[in-house]
Amino acid sequence: MRKKRLHIGFLILIFLTAELPALTIKMGSLVPVGSPWDLNLRRLAAEWEMLSDKEIRLKIYSGGVVGDEADLLRKIRINQLQAAGLSPLGLSQIFGGVVAPAMPMLVETEDELEYLLEKMFPVFEEEFEKKGLKILCWNFVGWGYFFSRDPVVYPDDLKDQIFWVSDGNFREAEAWRKLGYRAATFSAIDVLIQLHTGGVDAMLTAPLYTALNQWFSVARHMADLKWVPVYGALVISTKVWMKIPEKLRLQLETSAREFAVRMDDETRKANKEALSLMQKYGLVIHEVPDQAKQEWKRLIEEGLSDFIGDKFDIKYLNMAKAYLEEYRRTKS
Repeated sequence: MRKKRLHIGFLILIFLTAELPALTIKMGSLVPVGSPWDLNLRRLAAEWEMLSDKEIRLKIYSGGVVGDEADLLRKIRINQLQAAGLSPLGLSQIFGGVVAPAMPMLVETEDELEYLLEKMFPVFEEEFEKKGLKILCWNFVGWGYFFSRDPVVYPDDLKDQIFWVSDGNFREAEAWRKLGYRAATFSAIDVLIQLHTGGVDAMLTAPLYTALNQWFSVARHMADLKWVPVYGALVISTKVWMKIPEKLRLQLETSAREFAVRMDDETRKANKEALSLMQKYGLVIHEVPDQAKQEWKRLIEEGLSDFIGDKFDIKYLNMAKAYLEEYRRTKS
C-alpha cells in the first residue's frame, strides 16, 4: 500500500511540474508575404512567445492563404482561426460604423484620423465585443489614391474605366454603379490577373500595396488626391483572449500597440519609397486642381445616400464630423 501511495505521489509530482501545452492562436491576414506588415506580424508573434515564456504561440498566415476577409471572420466564428489582421472592408463586416472616419475626403491628416479613432474607440469596442471580438490595436496603412490604366483627374475620367471594388463590398459597388461608374467586385488576390486581362482598369488603394502587388505595372497613373485614409486593426476572439491570464493579457496588448506604432512609422516611410520606386518604373502622378476636388466632393455628397443607411447608421458619420470639428477648433 505504501509503495502504491508513493507511486501515485510521484505521478502527481510529474503532472504538476510538466510543461503546460502552449495556447496556439492562428492569425490570418491578406497582407502580402514578405511585406513590412507581414514581417512585423511575425515579430509580434516572437514577442508574444517570449513574453509568455512560450505559453502563447501566435501563428501567422499572410497573403490570403486562409481566404479573404469574409473567410477569416467565418473561420474565427468556428474557431479554425482565432485572430485576424483586417482592412476597413473586413472591419465593416463586423460593425459598419467603424468606417465612418474613413469616409472619402473627410479627414485631411493622419493626426485627424488618430483623434477620431481614439474618440470613437469606446463605441467600436462595445460593438466588436457584441460579436465576440476584441480590438488589439489600429494600424495606419496609408492614404488611398486612384491608380488607373488611363489618367483620372476629374470624376468623369473614371467613368471610362472599370473600377475595382473589394469582393464583399457590394453596397459600395452598387453606389458607384448608380453614379454611372462601371464597378467590378472580386478578391484582391485576383486584381493583377484582371488588370492584365482587361477585367479592371482602376482601383483605390495605398501606394505600398500597389507596389507590392505589382498593380502599377498596368495601372500606371495615379491621381494626387487623398481620397480616404486606409487603416486596419488586429482583432482576436474574445473567448480565446479570456483564456490568457489577466496579467499576461496586459503585456500582450501593450506589445500589440507597440507593433502598431512601429508599423505606422515604417508604413509612412515605405509608402514614400514605393511612390518613388514606381515613378522610376513609369508611374505618372497627376495633380488634381481645386475645381476637380470640388467635383469629387459633390460626387461624394450625391453618393452618400446610397451608402449610409444600409452600410451603417448616419449617426456614426455625424459623430465623426463632430469630433473632427472639435479637433480642428483646438488647432485653429
